[in-house]
Amino acid sequence: EVHRDISRQAALAGRKLALAPANKGTDRFVVADRELVKRAAMNLVLHAVLRGQSSEAITLRTQPMGGGARLTVSMPGEPLRADWRSMFEPYASSGTASVGYGLGLAMARTIAELHHGRVWVEEEPPGGSALVLQIGPEAVSAMAERDVGGLASGRAGRE
Repeated sequence: EVHRDISRQAALAGRKLALAPANKGTDRFVVADRELVKRAAMNLVLHAVLRGQSSEAITLRTQPMGGGARLTVSMPGEPLRADWRSMFEPYASSGTASVGYGLGLAMARTIAELHHGRVWVEEEPPGGSALVLQIGPEAVSAMAERDVGGLASGRAGRE
């Protein structure tokens, strides 16, 4: 869904998106607020599209991770800066061309935390970086307690 929704923006920026094939037997539903998780994923992809330094395709990959789920957005090119943690703070700027308000990655971090997860940056061989979003397995019970996204009332979707 994220791939479809952001492909047009990627094309306008001259970038390609690729979906990595899922491993057999790893299909799993994770109970989460569908719209919030989709927004977090789109913010990571949009960051890769707008800030990426390579003409190679940006790759989206999902996989189970300890009872939760992990989305990896691989960005070929130069690795992201060493102080990547500050990228996830509100109003952060990469120091390059002014694009946006610096809230997208901060929103992704907040959404991950609401789902007992986190976001971070990994280096990708042979060069480049990956933005990683993890949704934790504890999200189900915590969301039910707070009724985040209408989970208790049945409005939440599955990702």
